[in-house]
Amino acid sequence: MSERDRIERLDGCVSAMLSGDDPALSPAERDLLPLLRVAAHLLNLPREAFALQLRAELDARTGAAPAEAGARAVHQALVPYLVVSDAPRLLDFLRDAFGATEIMRVPRPGGGVQHAEVAIGDARIELADGTAEYPSRAGALHVYLPDADRAYARALEAGATSLYAPVDQPYGDREAGVTDPGGNSWFIATHRGASARPEGLRTVTPYLIVRDAARLVAMLKTAFGASVVESHEGPEGTVMHAKLRIADSTLELGEARGPHGPTSLMLHLYVPDADAAWRRAVDAGASPISKVQDQPYGERNGGVADGFGNQWYVAQLLK
Repeated sequence: MSERDRIERLDGCVSAMLSGDDPALSPAERDLLPLLRVAAHLLNLPREAFALQLRAELDARTGAAPAEAGARAVHQALVPYLVVSDAPRLLDFLRDAFGATEIMRVPRPGGGVQHAEVAIGDARIELADGTAEYPSRAGALHVYLPDADRAYARALEAGATSLYAPVDQPYGDREAGVTDPGGNSWFIATHRGASARPEGLRTVTPYLIVRDAARLVAMLKTAFGASVVESHEGPEGTVMHAKLRIADSTLELGEARGPHGPTSLMLHLYVPDADAAWRRAVDAGASPISKVQDQPYGERNGGVADGFGNQWYVAQLLK
């Protein structure tokens, strides 16, 4: 391989990493591996926590006014929030199984994790250790990666329990299922097509498995302006699988059946007006968890329970 070909190949591998894909190297290209390891470490730098701290210190030195909400950008409107009994272990699992990059970790006084954020491809996930007020819960997520078989094997090596081995599905995915150390189900897939994942999905998509999914769809349309992108119905109007669009994000859901579900997930939803979204959700049948109020970490948010086992925290950034 010429030096120019090697540079172009390295550029292609880095581009694949930026898009959330796994760059596959041939035996003749193994000399690129050290450079790709460096690129992986640099992929999500600077971390958000460091950037915010640096901005605050520079503002303090120059006498500038504190940064407004634009200093903390919303990466995606809908973020799954995993609450588990051992968050540090789950962080290690996400790194080893799915190549997650840790963006932020806030330790809890006395041990554990109060809040953490990771990136998997182009998607964000938040997580924390459970408490008496916010106990651990087991949700479901759909992750698309370039090689479902390899990702499944890595997940098992990292401590996951198999739900089912990789299999070709009639809807065009090569798919496997695992349960992570925190009890969450992961559907690991590679789409057979022009891209490793279907159009409109991020690398990771939250998946709600509930009883009476059709009624949840109706609630989400009223409460959060969700639109149905795709829906497959079973007997008597049962929603077997659906994709909903909420702002810039996609949510998948389906009827609990057999070994699948129901699950319980926490979701962080960024909206233009948290008060209005919270009120619409309550009017649509959700139960209040916490009233909307300003938080010390730069958000105005409040929580509701949707009545199907999931909790939603609607939020807007403070200026």
